[in-house]
Amino acid sequence: MRKNTAAFLSYTLLAISLIVPFNYSHAQNMRTPGSFFIQTDQDYLFKFPASRNEDRNYTQGTCFIYSHKDLNDFFFFWPIKKIGEFDANFTPYSSSVAVGGTAFTPLIIDSVNPIVGDRPFAFLIYLSTSTSFHKQKSVTRRRYYCIEKKCAKYESEGKKLTKCQEKKCAKLDDPSFTPYKPVDIFHTFTINYGMFGTQLGYEFQSFAHKHLVPGRPEDPKGWNTQISLGGVPTLLLEYNRFRPLFNLYPCKKAKDIGRNILDAGWNLGGSVGYYDRLFTGLYGRVGYLKDGNQARWNGGWASLNSASFQFRDNNDNRYEDCESLKKKEKCKCKTRNFLKNVPEIFAYGRINTTFMFRNSMLVGQRIYRNNQYMMDKRWPNTTLFEFEWGGVIAFDKKRKGDEGISSWAIQFRSVYRSPEFDSKIFDPRWHYFGSLGVLFSVR
Repeated sequence: MRKNTAAFLSYTLLAISLIVPFNYSHAQNMRTPGSFFIQTDQDYLFKFPASRNEDRNYTQGTCFIYSHKDLNDFFFFWPIKKIGEFDANFTPYSSSVAVGGTAFTPLIIDSVNPIVGDRPFAFLIYLSTSTSFHKQKSVTRRRYYCIEKKCAKYESEGKKLTKCQEKKCAKLDDPSFTPYKPVDIFHTFTINYGMFGTQLGYEFQSFAHKHLVPGRPEDPKGWNTQISLGGVPTLLLEYNRFRPLFNLYPCKKAKDIGRNILDAGWNLGGSVGYYDRLFTGLYGRVGYLKDGNQARWNGGWASLNSASFQFRDNNDNRYEDCESLKKKEKCKCKTRNFLKNVPEIFAYGRINTTFMFRNSMLVGQRIYRNNQYMMDKRWPNTTLFEFEWGGVIAFDKKRKGDEGISSWAIQFRSVYRSPEFDSKIFDPRWHYFGSLGVLFSVR
C-alpha cells in the first residue's frame, strides 16, 4: 500500500509540474514568452580528466524547468509571494517551476546488503517553486573618497596641482560625480516539495545500465536499502543572494550598448530541510557578454527566463538596442538591430564553499526514517569545497513588432567537489561530474 501511495504522489508531482506551466503560458500575454530549460547531471559527462568519470557517488540528476517573469502570481507561489512582501523594495524579477529527480549510490550497487562505510542509496523526486526578487541599493564609491582625500591633502600642504590633478579635484564639484552608485541585488527564494524512497531510482538506473551505459550491473539490488524506503515526503526551503561585483567594458561604445567582456558576482545563502547548510561563492565570466545577464546564469532557476532581463529598459539606455542609440546619436551602428542574431558566448568559473550541517541523503531524515542503512552522523564532512567551470552559447533575438524576446541557449559544465564524508573504512573521494543544459523560449 505504501509503495503504491509513493508512486501515486511521485507521478502527481510530475503531472503538476507539466500541466501548470503549459496552462499558465497560454493564459499570459503572448508578448512575454517564458523559457523552458532541460538540465542533466551525470558522472559520465565529466571529461577532464576522463579517468574520473566513474559511476560511483552521484549517479545522475535531471530536471525540467519552466521560467516566466509573472509566474509568481500563480497560486502555487503564494508562500514565496508572501515572503517577498516583507520588503517593500523587492521587485519580482522572474519565477520558475521545476520537476526533477536526483540519485546517489555507493560503488557496489548489486549487493542486497548495505555497503557499510560507503554512502547509502538515495533517490529524491521533487517539485520546485522559485522566485527571484530584484532590489537596488546604493554603495559608496571608493574612488570618490580616494580623490577627496588626495585633494584635501594637496590643499592643506599648499601644493601646486598639475593639470591632471586639477581635473580630478574638479570632479568633486561636478553634480554628476556622486559618492554613491546603484547596485543590483537579486534575492531568490525556493521551496522544494519532494519525496524520498520511491522505486524510480531503481527503475531508471536499471534501464540506463541495460540500454545507455552497458557494462554496469543491470539489477541494482541495493536500492532495497535506500534512504526512507517506501516513500517519505520531504521539504527544502532555500535562500540565495546574488550581487554583481563589476563589469569590464572594452570601450565606451560597448558600455553604451551594454556589452562587456568580463564580469564577476558573489553568492551567499543557505537552506533548511533535507539539506541544512550555509554557502557562499564567487562567480566570473569572460567572453562576449550582455550587461546585466549575470543573474540569468547565477541567480538560480528562477532567473532563467529571457523576458525578465529587460526590467530596466525604460530607465537605462544601456539596455536599448543599438538602432535606438543611433537615433539619439550615442553610437554608430553597422547592424540594423543590435539584438538580432547576436549571441552571448562566454566561459565561466565558480568557487563555492558550503558548510553542510546535515545531509539527509547520508544520515536520513529527522522525523521520517525507515532506513535499513544510513551513515554514522560523525562521518559526513561539514566543510565542502566545489570548483566549477563551463561555457554558455546563448542567443536572444528580438521578435517582429512588439512581441518580446526569443531565446535559446546551451550550457555545459564540469564540477569538482571535495569529499562529502570520511568513514575511515574507505578512502575519502572527490566527486566529479558533468552537466549539460538546453534552454529555449516557450510562447
